[in-house]
Amino acid sequence: MSDDSRHKGEAIVRMGGSSGLVARCAAALLLIGISAAAHAVPLGPQALYAAQCSSCHGDVMEGGQFGPSLKSRDFANRWRGKHAELLKYISTSMPPNSSGQLSDGDYAILTKMVADANALDRAVDPNAPPEKERVGYLGPKPAPQLFRDATSEKAKAAQAAKLAAL
Repeated sequence: MSDDSRHKGEAIVRMGGSSGLVARCAAALLLIGISAAAHAVPLGPQALYAAQCSSCHGDVMEGGQFGPSLKSRDFANRWRGKHAELLKYISTSMPPNSSGQLSDGDYAILTKMVADANALDRAVDPNAPPEKERVGYLGPKPAPQLFRDATSEKAKAAQAAKLAAL
């Protein structure tokens, strides 16, 4: 065996050895990623809302460019006493482009959050006029910037890109 052949063989073994190492490292990282995903800490209600809903419905449910207010007398009158229907509606139609993508638990959390924001368990005067018919109604109020973070900004940018592509 010539010196040249021997050096080529050693180089191939070294490459094979290093690509084997690369493969082992990649497999380990994959397993770590799978393990981390399996043990991921669930988002709290506000973070879940910010990530999944605020890009359309506003940071504090006040409504936005792409979705109506989730916190109003009209909304409360529509859904009062209908928690199961509200959960079904949210879980089968939200988010609009990918409904059903969240877990049942996440949909339940979001439904409870919206129900609590509207005090859906409180009694309401059935003779009260709809919100838009009240004297002095000026429309949705601008929202304070409560839930602005990288996740909500990314979701808003993705939504804007989808709409721009239409």
